[in-house]
Amino acid sequence: MTEDSPAAPSADLAADLAAALAQAEAVLAQRPDDPALLDLAAGCAEALGDLAKAEDYRRRGVQVAPQNPAAWIRLATLLQQRYSPEKAAAVYRRAIDLMPNDPHLHHALGSVQERMGHLGKAEYAYRRSVKLAPDPVFASQALNDYASVLTAQQRHDEAEAAYRAALARSPYAKAANNLASLYHGLGKMAEAEQGYRHALELKPNYPHAEFNLANLLHEQGRLAEAEDAYRRAIARDPGFTEAMNNLGLLLGETGRSEEAIALLRLALHQEPQHAAISVNLADLLHQRGDADDAKLVVDAALLAHPDDALLRLTKLMHCLPALPDSPASAEQGVQAFDAELQHWTQHALQPGNRRAAAEHVGHKQPFYLAYRAGDHRLRLSAFGDATAALMRDAFPLPSPQPPARQRIRLCVVTKYIRSHSVWTVVLNGLLSQIDRTRFETVLLHTGTASEADMAAVRGMVDRLYPHPRDFRAALDILRGEQPDILYYPEIGMDALTNRLANLRLAPVQAAGWGHPVTTGLPEIDLYLSGDLLEPPNAARHYRERLVRLPGTGACTLSPPVLPMPLPPEIAALLPSDRRIARFVLCQHAFKFDPADDALYARIARAAGPCRIFIMLRADEPVQSERLLDRLRQACARIGVDGDSVFVSLPWLPMPQFYSLLDEMDVYLDCPGFSGYTTAWQALHRGLPIVTLEGGFMRQRLAAGALRQIDTTETIAGDAEQYLGIATALAQECRGNAPAYAVRRAALRGAAPKLDGNAEVVRVFETVLAEELERRR
Repeated sequence: MTEDSPAAPSADLAADLAAALAQAEAVLAQRPDDPALLDLAAGCAEALGDLAKAEDYRRRGVQVAPQNPAAWIRLATLLQQRYSPEKAAAVYRRAIDLMPNDPHLHHALGSVQERMGHLGKAEYAYRRSVKLAPDPVFASQALNDYASVLTAQQRHDEAEAAYRAALARSPYAKAANNLASLYHGLGKMAEAEQGYRHALELKPNYPHAEFNLANLLHEQGRLAEAEDAYRRAIARDPGFTEAMNNLGLLLGETGRSEEAIALLRLALHQEPQHAAISVNLADLLHQRGDADDAKLVVDAALLAHPDDALLRLTKLMHCLPALPDSPASAEQGVQAFDAELQHWTQHALQPGNRRAAAEHVGHKQPFYLAYRAGDHRLRLSAFGDATAALMRDAFPLPSPQPPARQRIRLCVVTKYIRSHSVWTVVLNGLLSQIDRTRFETVLLHTGTASEADMAAVRGMVDRLYPHPRDFRAALDILRGEQPDILYYPEIGMDALTNRLANLRLAPVQAAGWGHPVTTGLPEIDLYLSGDLLEPPNAARHYRERLVRLPGTGACTLSPPVLPMPLPPEIAALLPSDRRIARFVLCQHAFKFDPADDALYARIARAAGPCRIFIMLRADEPVQSERLLDRLRQACARIGVDGDSVFVSLPWLPMPQFYSLLDEMDVYLDCPGFSGYTTAWQALHRGLPIVTLEGGFMRQRLAAGALRQIDTTETIAGDAEQYLGIATALAQECRGNAPAYAVRRAALRGAAPKLDGNAEVVRVFETVLAEELERRR
């Protein structure tokens, strides 16, 4: 039921209304021009839900009393209920002809015109309403609506002034909320928060202001405060499904997937036609490994919305299991993705579907494809061709032609500052070392960060644009900057970055290896990787031109050595007997390929007394438990007690993680998807790393780090060699043997070779400058 729809009358009332209507109609047969009877008949028909009959009587009413403005107003109001805004606007204009100084009529006309998207006309009508309004309360409401039209036209300064004028006339909570929303959209977070709280002071029972405040707190990472605000909004309006949806997303982010799923199911029960809630529920089910349940949710939603672009994109992405239970299911997922990709592409590129499909480009990526075996260049290129075509249609832009400048303007787009490996490994050292006499650096930060982190980054670049309010704002920033070169340290993990990367916004566009697989996008010219990370035939794995920067392609800064003692409950899990070897695995659950489960089980059997510690995130509880079940089953198949071998540990803050690495004996790198950041940290703690150097860059990251420090004896070429190296290290570490102590000291001494590789930055500069010159 919409806001304007009348409630159905009770049975008794309906009978009375029907009787009154019949009586009025009987008299009208004798007196067809009686305006009072026509009004009565129209009112009864309207209350009974027969809007067509009601409109007929209202029209007869204005024909017999054309000078009666009330009759025209009642007809216009009915036409709005019948979703006929064009007709309603025409009728309101007739009423205004009769009562030109009535502010309410001008306001009503403005509301209809705003609904039709006639913003200029709505602006004029609201302005007339404000000018004519003697009542400060009504004037405040009219000013608020006037400001909303200015906001829709991106006239933010005028809108702010109008909202402030509304609040000066009377303490109107809706104007305070809308002014805060304006600030929120402009990225003025402190002003927005203050405004939402002011709206709640003016009107404590205001669920939408609570909801908006919760969204702001959520964006800022203030999750406990955001959760409280969402819950207050729902308490004040138990049917507020948008608040339930967003709270469900927050609960999912914080590892409370059961509670999140239950809440989203309730929201979907209240609003079964809400496709976005279906998508979010299905995503949570999919992420925790409930692929069948996720499919049921998406398929049910598609029955109601067969052409919904987001649902179709979700169905495509869910072909790839987040946590496959076997090698066969992992391979079947890739095959299902290929088949569904053809269906999705055909549907999305149909002329009638392109605009809707373009709205969701970037928001869902084939992220899990990178964790499946094989060369994905062709399938990612097919997907990239489709998404780029959709974005070109939706945002037709001229070819970028930046003006001549003294310095090359390099724009960097990233979500990740300070707290992520994309920043720590790929970007931090690069921005610290780049030649700013040659390059003018601009950073567009698409995420959120602390003020301290932002202050540190500001000193590294010429200009910093923090947290654009949406895609169009980010697009406007980049078009205004007119970069010579656009650099994405990663493409594939952030929605806003993904959308931008589908467009040609600079003569040269490059991707880094923060997401270690080809982007597949036709508008990305270069893929900047590391020579030590790539196999000899690597160029065939990329749609972009592969650039092999020196070494690992990273200019990292030395990690701070600030170990802190382990929490007692963690220290208690470590065996006191040093003859029990301590292996550690440090990856997200979804990065463990089921094809490698048997290898870990064989290590547990061959290495002698040992424990294999697995770092598991608190926000992935179900995935983590399913991974442990998989590993225990692999152990059981070869007669090993997995419960006594595998020990789960929580994700630790960095200083405590360093202490954990000090306590471990051997670092096991995942063969299917290698880890660079944790390997880099482990080497600085002198921890031996066993890695299997596969055929793709994403399987060679730890091996590249080892090669850069000239330590290759723990790099395996196949699974048997991996098993042998792990077993030998387990024997060597027992009882703190002298050879093992020497090995750790040697690793700590060699680890600084990983850092401060300024040659990477110099080659980065040269490659991009030469590519820019070539394209000019």
